[in-house]
Amino acid sequence: MSNLQARVTAGDRAFHVEGYERIEYDLLYVDGVFAPENTELADSYHPYGRALAVVDDTVYRIYGEVIQSYFDHHGIELTVIPVQIRETAKSLETYEQIVSRFDAFGLVRTEPVLVVGGGLTTDVAGFACASYRRNTPYIRIPTTLIGLIDASVSIKVAVNHGKHKNRLGAYHASKYAVEAISDALRFEVKGFGVKVVIIQPGLIRTDFSSTAVAAIGADEGPYGAFNAGVAQATKDVYEKGPMAHFGGDPDDVAKAIEKAITARRPKIRMRVTPSAHMLIAQRRMMTDGMWDRFLTTQFTAPRPDAPAGR
Repeated sequence: MSNLQARVTAGDRAFHVEGYERIEYDLLYVDGVFAPENTELADSYHPYGRALAVVDDTVYRIYGEVIQSYFDHHGIELTVIPVQIRETAKSLETYEQIVSRFDAFGLVRTEPVLVVGGGLTTDVAGFACASYRRNTPYIRIPTTLIGLIDASVSIKVAVNHGKHKNRLGAYHASKYAVEAISDALRFEVKGFGVKVVIIQPGLIRTDFSSTAVAAIGADEGPYGAFNAGVAQATKDVYEKGPMAHFGGDPDDVAKAIEKAITARRPKIRMRVTPSAHMLIAQRRMMTDGMWDRFLTTQFTAPRPDAPAGR
């Protein structure tokens, strides 16, 4: 979600406007996001009594009944927009079709759209949300590997134009991104005899954080300084934070991967370091407010108007 703030200074012959947009959103990991006992998703739609969902057509064919049952269980009326978006359909035409459905639904300004699918789906639907009423909130549930590690954690949304990829777009963070890969990916590849193991490493001591600080500059787009602050905060956590003492080395991850490959019956999820066990256990025991307060002890929240790297 975004929060626009501006300041106006009046002179004798002119007005000077200075403003910035604060970006904040959550990444939630939920086992069985559409299991009736998990209320994380339903809590966002109870105030409206209804939900509008843009869902990848293949995902909807497989999980449509499960999704419908979840919202029925929580007394929320569900309206689904099935979409089949390939790279060639990542276009203004598809975008306009989605926006038209928003309008027919009577979507109000504060009502979050649910977007379920891979990176192409979340890109186009996210751009539709960014444009509709200038700033419509949305919740993403990625169902592919690339969608999970890339599109769902990024605030960039776009469509192609002509022969150019992602030529029309916006910076528009979702309200939440909910991890749904564990079930979807296992189901997707099970028929090919492929077993999926989710490796949860926790904090790993590498040069990644230093590389991130060096690679992200303040001149890279309107959020360069903000991104640099996030990179620096991540570096501080990896090197100085309390959880760093419970981290591990890359060799620990390699051993976990080797074990997953060679085991006859590997676990669905393998937690590598003590920090992985601790963070997951803490999250399950804490309310959202408690978890946010805990994170502030690990990360120094960057200011969008702060100099890069601070």
